[in-house]
Amino acid sequence: MAIDLEYLSQLSDGDREFEAELLSVYLEDTASHLAALEEAVAAGNVE
Repeated sequence: MAIDLEYLSQLSDGDREFEAELLSVYLEDTASHLAALEEAVAAGNVE
């Protein structure tokens, strides 16, 4: 997964603590979404 660090810096106005928080939330959410997708594919549920 690619993360555009320059864009992240623009969004956060250079606030490194906020960047870390955004990345943490993104990674947590992405992991759960990927797990749900893997389960759906394994179950043959493509909807």
